[in-house]
Amino acid sequence: NPAWGESIPPLYREMMLGDELTPVSGLSGAFLTPPTPIHLQFAYFESSLVVEYLIEQYGMNAVLNILDDLADGLGIEDALARHAGTSERLDVEFAEYARRLANEFGPKADWSREGISENPTTEQLAAWVKQNPNSYWGLRQLAAVRIGEGEYAEALPLLETLDELEAFTGERGDPVMMLARCYRELNDTPQEIETLQRMIGMSSDSLPALRRLMELATANEQWDQVATYAEQINAINPLIPEGHTAMATAAEQLEQPEKTLAALKVLNRMDPIDPAEIDFRLAKVLINLDNRRAAKHHVLRALEQAPRYRDAHRLLLTLQADATAETNSTEPTSSATSEPEETSEPGGDTTLNINSEPQNDEEATPATQPSSSEDAEPTSDVGNSQAETTDGSEELGE
Repeated sequence: NPAWGESIPPLYREMMLGDELTPVSGLSGAFLTPPTPIHLQFAYFESSLVVEYLIEQYGMNAVLNILDDLADGLGIEDALARHAGTSERLDVEFAEYARRLANEFGPKADWSREGISENPTTEQLAAWVKQNPNSYWGLRQLAAVRIGEGEYAEALPLLETLDELEAFTGERGDPVMMLARCYRELNDTPQEIETLQRMIGMSSDSLPALRRLMELATANEQWDQVATYAEQINAINPLIPEGHTAMATAAEQLEQPEKTLAALKVLNRMDPIDPAEIDFRLAKVLINLDNRRAAKHHVLRALEQAPRYRDAHRLLLTLQADATAETNSTEPTSSATSEPEETSEPGGDTTLNINSEPQNDEEATPATQPSSSEDAEPTSDVGNSQAETTDGSEELGE
């Protein structure tokens, strides 16, 4: 996947072409005493370049052999010497390799900062860019100023020039993000989508781009794309709910109950804002998967969280009706099911006690709805019933 790994950001380019590239023989020390956090990050980046260089120059088998030697207790310098070359040779060859990669990034751009004042005015930046139309730092800084002032139409050509100079990396903070924002503010949705898709193709962790693409796909009811973007978000960070939320919705729309169930189970363990809704949706998908006992468990949990949840009451009535019909069809000679026990609470409202023992494992007495008005709030004594229902539902699991 070309999006995996890390691209060469402009700052790393400067370090690779300057005096801050650490030789292979001294790379371990770069992790021990980095002068700044950026230098520590650069040490990790440079280490990945060393591995890439070894694979390109000596093959994957050489790298595997080096690892085997290290596992056997051989020192790194001896292992490298056996399968690649002496430390002196590797230092020289790797430096040439790294500088070649740095020069190949944005070859058309002018990367010099010379002549740009530390805190230039907008007019000074504009004059500089006019005299140096390929200046990466001038174009980037002026575009940021224009966007900060809300002048998206003025910022757009500056960013499109940077694109032509092949100076985008897709990393966070990269100018390609500003380009996507300009297209969004100028209501050019097709160009925004194309730019965002380029971003996720260049970077393996571009969450802002994936969130926006998922938002646009959801608005257009493109559920296949929503599911794809949700999977990518979950791959980047499975501990945030938005990817699982989108996956559950997309799978519901695509009529994929197994995927819906998996996403909702994860959300149910993430301390959701509306746990009753999650349990209700779990109950519905479990009915589709012909697991009515577990569905009943989750609809009762939904009513425990929200006793006046109308849709949950209706679903419980449906489950009870189905269970009663099944019982009657399988036991035609058995006696009729006893009528639900009605109780009167102090306020005078008649409620149905769903705590009465079910006729079998599949059956539980549902809450009745008021007969006076269809819109009246249900008053089933679900909250008090939950403690007694636990014995019949906790064994179901999730």
